[in-house]
Amino acid sequence: MATNDTNQPKLGRQLALQVTHVLRKRISFDDGNIDGTVGILPDKAIILRGNVYVATPFSAGTLNIGVQGGTANEFLAAQALNTAAIAPLDKLAITNAYRPLETVLTFARSAAATAGEAFIVVEYAVDN
Repeated sequence: MATNDTNQPKLGRQLALQVTHVLRKRISFDDGNIDGTVGILPDKAIILRGNVYVATPFSAGTLNIGVQGGTANEFLAAQALNTAAIAPLDKLAITNAYRPLETVLTFARSAAATAGEAFIVVEYAVDN
């Protein structure tokens, strides 16, 4: 497969099949990031569902998931990270699930911690 082919999708992991795609981001107390990027949704993506999996409870802080250049908590607001849990994106709705333009999803923790590990998983469908 040619790497400079203009017909190739923008994202290296975007398949040309009718399948769902996933953004997955590990966040840990020791990764040095209180905030960062979850990943990039391509033009005309539809978010199907999303969850935060708290594998190891954090010693402090909450989590927001939002959009770069937009609302910092558009999909998740002040989710507690102090217990092992699976938390859905509580603010995902029809009004924000469809992304007409390429969208950078972001995360922000409210405080540094001395323990904790979680995974953000966002499932989406791409345009035909």
